[in-house]
Amino acid sequence: MNLKADTKDPNSIHIEAVYALPDEQILVSLELNQGATVAEALELLKQHPSLLEVPWKELTPGIYGEVVTNTGRVLVTGDRIELYRALKLSPMQARRARAEAESGASG
Repeated sequence: MNLKADTKDPNSIHIEAVYALPDEQILVSLELNQGATVAEALELLKQHPSLLEVPWKELTPGIYGEVVTNTGRVLVTGDRIELYRALKLSPMQARRARAEAESGASG
């Protein structure tokens, strides 16, 4: 794997990964070799003690709000891998449910 321990190595990059739950956010920092890919970072993240219970098959990776469809994408220093959970409701369904709840509460 491409995990590096020496953070001063000029041939390494520093990235972060984040997984958010409704009541908790897990942030992990990784030092990788230059040329490391999203796929390699995800494999390392799967082994991280803070992320062992994560439902990996249900997640979609992204970098700064954009879904990553090519996990062969090469990472650069400063990239932030975000692990997206599937929405339980679409934004439209959520707005509709809130509107119905508000109209029922006021009526």
